[in-house]
Amino acid sequence: MTGKSPSKKQKVLFYCRCNSVCSQMAEAFLSRFFPEGYEAHSAGIMAAEIHPAVRLVMAEIGIDISKQRSKNIEEFIGTKFDLVALVCGSPPDHCPFLNRVRGLLHCDGCQGCCRFFPFFPVGARILHTHFREPVLGPACDETTESFRKLRDEIREWVMDTFG
Repeated sequence: MTGKSPSKKQKVLFYCRCNSVCSQMAEAFLSRFFPEGYEAHSAGIMAAEIHPAVRLVMAEIGIDISKQRSKNIEEFIGTKFDLVALVCGSPPDHCPFLNRVRGLLHCDGCQGCCRFFPFFPVGARILHTHFREPVLGPACDETTESFRKLRDEIREWVMDTFG
């Protein structure tokens, strides 16, 4: 058989603490815009329900995430990723997993993530970005608008980073 072999998709994991907002949006955008080059996954240290406003604002732009579910990071123990993208709301200096990459092992007492430190998936590359936390609370115009802004920021970041 001659010719080029098909290139392998890069395996990407988007991580945020609860896997309910930022990482879900990033997974959906990467899957939608670059399916031929990337295999997108997302997870958090504490799986939680995907926020209803996330489903709403993604549907507004024609992206159905009804088949996505929140996943605990432990589901990926032993999985090797080409890239792990930390899309937490916290600033980089408060991320225990990013500190691991820097060779620093300390905990700022943030969300207790360090107790799972040995289980964090391996990534050939680690990226960290910081998105503004959306307004949380009961559904209202302010909440929905803050999720729209976040959605647009994440879409732009995914396009710039992976495009």
